[in-house]
Amino acid sequence: GLVGESGCGKTTLGRTIIRLQKECSGHVLLNGIDLCSLSPSRLRPLRRQMQMIFQNPYSSLNPRMTVLEIIAEPFTGRYSRKEKIERVSKLMVQSGLDPEMMSKFPHEFSGGQRQRIAIARSIAADPMLIIADEPVSSLDVSVQAQILNVLKSLRDSLSLTMLFISHDLSVVRYISQRVAVMYRGSIVEIGKTEDLFKNPCHPYTKALLDVVPVIDPERKIYQFNSVQSSDPDLSENSGCPVFNRCSKRKDECRSEVLKLYPCAGEEDHYCACVDSYNK
Repeated sequence: GLVGESGCGKTTLGRTIIRLQKECSGHVLLNGIDLCSLSPSRLRPLRRQMQMIFQNPYSSLNPRMTVLEIIAEPFTGRYSRKEKIERVSKLMVQSGLDPEMMSKFPHEFSGGQRQRIAIARSIAADPMLIIADEPVSSLDVSVQAQILNVLKSLRDSLSLTMLFISHDLSVVRYISQRVAVMYRGSIVEIGKTEDLFKNPCHPYTKALLDVVPVIDPERKIYQFNSVQSSDPDLSENSGCPVFNRCSKRKDECRSEVLKLYPCAGEEDHYCACVDSYNK
């Protein structure tokens, strides 16, 4: 899971990983292969192994193509029409769609059904990695739960690696095994889901959890007040991205770009904050 407020760079990171956007620096490794160093011709065979589910199911599907044509696009030149229909039928069932609707066009479906079509399209190429960019944010809550269950089932049955991007913490907690928290283009904390939610280390993560609605009066609510609600200009700060908003900031935070270090007493839990880690 990848969480953070709007504009922090979540979608940019997802598009860069899948090579829809060129990186400014750094590396993207897929099974040890640096995708950033590959030429277009060498990258093309690997693109099948990476697929993306976009946020808006109304604009991510070609309105001039039927469901059969949309889902079967990765099969072009590989199978006969009968085999395509059989494979598309199987993919539609896996995604919770009726195969009898494969001759229809996207405008004949609801938002939830369109997102199921997008999911079926994403797994048609038999990928190893799926980037899900806020795939349920534009759907009703009841439909969100159905789509999340479909994604979770496909992830487990097909042994997929999935990067689930969202600003909804409850959704990320439900579907993810590990969560990374992003702020202003930087990962400030990463760890196992339950560890991160039960014991947040970074002030920004604590602030995110602070605003999650809680209906249990006996449950502990984080009251850290660790970051300011305003978002001041950071142009004078070259260090920690949360510096101007953090109540626990220190002089070293202004200029030192912090790396992720293990949190005290936590296994596989890392945080970029001098107040929270053991060097």
